[in-house]
Amino acid sequence: IGGSSAVLELPGGGRLELTSATRGTLHQDNQKNSRQVVLNLESGGGVVTVTRGSSSCRVRTAIADITTTDGKVSFSLVHAEASQSTKPALAHRSSLIVSVTEGSTTVEQAGVSTGLRVGQRQTFFGKS
Repeated sequence: IGGSSAVLELPGGGRLELTSATRGTLHQDNQKNSRQVVLNLESGGGVVTVTRGSSSCRVRTAIADITTTDGKVSFSLVHAEASQSTKPALAHRSSLIVSVTEGSTTVEQAGVSTGLRVGQRQTFFGKS
């Protein structure tokens, strides 16, 4: 994936919309009985929409992993050189911004899971 924007229909009716600046690889998890689609995100962002009964979607980044099984979630991976943080200590750190507009999602960072629900937005920072 890379170059122009893309809209991908996921098995079971889900949808993955990626911005034109997005770089990464997409594959289906090969584990037994898994219907999970996995995006290994290098840069950029998008929106994933997953409904119950469709494939779940996992977005893997160097900062954290986002797993959505029922909801609409936007995500953006911002590298340090592009960060516009107003806090000087965070200006040189990459970040992953996750916003939930429907349902819920789980973000796992360094073994800690954070559940986000509709209306919530959180920024996760990478190591400096």
